[in-house]
Parts: sequence; C-alpha cells; structure tokens
Amino acid sequence: PEKAIEVYDAALRQNNRDITLMKKIGEAYIKTHAYTKAIKYYEAIVKAEPQSELR
Repeated sequence: PEKAIEVYDAALRQNNRDITLMKKIGEAYIKTHAYTKAIKYYEAIVKAEPQSELR
C-alpha cells in the first residue's frame, strides 16, 4: 500500500479534484492502519462531493 499511496498522491497532485484517487488513497491508508490520514482524504471527498456515499 505504501507504493500505491505514492503513485496515487502524485496523480492527485495533477488533478486535485479526483474523487476516485482520494478514495483509493484513503483505502490504502486504512490498509496501513494510518486512520488519521485516511480520514483526511475521506473528509476531502465529502467536501468536494457532498452527495458522496461517504456522507
């Protein structure tokens, strides 16, 4: 998951509104037990897309 986080994060810097990338990063952080970091990305999803399934 650490390498995936790096790759997804680099892609997210190119398109910082990509909900799919935010979700993938959040999921990867959950797999590494970095829950605080995962929450940051899930909160960003809800902010960017209020009708998100995460609401």
